[in-house]
Amino acid sequence: MRTGVFQRIITIVCLCFLLSVGVYTLYLSRRTVIAFKKEFYFLTVQAETVEVSALEIQNDGGAGFMLPKNRMALAVYFTKSDAEKVFAKNKDRYEKLSLVCLSCEELYFSGERKEEWESVINALNTLYEHILLLNELIVRVENGQTQEASKRILNEIEGNFLYLEKSYKNFSALSKLYGNSAEKLREQTENFVFTKNLRYVVCGLCKGYLDFAGEYSV
Repeated sequence: MRTGVFQRIITIVCLCFLLSVGVYTLYLSRRTVIAFKKEFYFLTVQAETVEVSALEIQNDGGAGFMLPKNRMALAVYFTKSDAEKVFAKNKDRYEKLSLVCLSCEELYFSGERKEEWESVINALNTLYEHILLLNELIVRVENGQTQEASKRILNEIEGNFLYLEKSYKNFSALSKLYGNSAEKLREQTENFVFTKNLRYVVCGLCKGYLDFAGEYSV
């Protein structure tokens, strides 16, 4: 008798599983899938205490940006080869140094509303372009670009961010990301432009990019 009851339970569990798989498959079949792969390679250390780790990393020129699982980012790179080169140079300098690759690969949209996925993709592309602009500025500052020239570029990017903050009110998280980033850039233009602060902003924008893309990922 117990065997019969057990078999019925197993049968019900299997049917529920198959039903859930079927519903999920039907759900995906009715959605538009867009291949949209982007990878971000964060150079990180394990953060024992957030405040101390961030201060130590920033004093050493790193971003000090907090990621999930108590990983503190020193910087972010956009190709695996660049990230591995920097990792190799610094692996003996920091304890528990590692590369963390965070990525998005596909975006999913309900129905056939082309205007919806086009607006999301355009928003992601615009954000990525500004990430690369700031990353290029970091390289220029490291190579000796003057503070005056750096602040002029930052002023332009800040203006773009303020415009995008208003333009993307329908994407509240993205709008907030632009607003907060514009404020941090303004702090740079009013003081001294440090690469560690620019790295922090870039890390934050990359994390915001992933979070925004994640809203349309499975």
